[in-house]
Amino acid sequence: MKLSKGVVVETNALFVQGIFGMGGEKHGMVKFLVESLQELLTDDEITSEVVACIVVGGSMVTPEAFRKAEQVGVSGAIVGGI
Repeated sequence: MKLSKGVVVETNALFVQGIFGMGGEKHGMVKFLVESLQELLTDDEITSEVVACIVVGGSMVTPEAFRKAEQVGVSGAIVGGI
């Protein structure tokens, strides 16, 4: 039997995994704030556009960015280190 119909499904996807968490389970839209894994996440990237979001940074997050994320109301952060 030969099928004459079909479908193509495409998506952009990425698997982000953490191994350590603090503060319990959180929810929010995922926002990538850096272009590469080697970048430092600084307070310049933390804006009102990331309120209630899970932000993804690069290799490290600065203490200033961590404090600003808390003040702005970021739900969570996934970074390489603090």
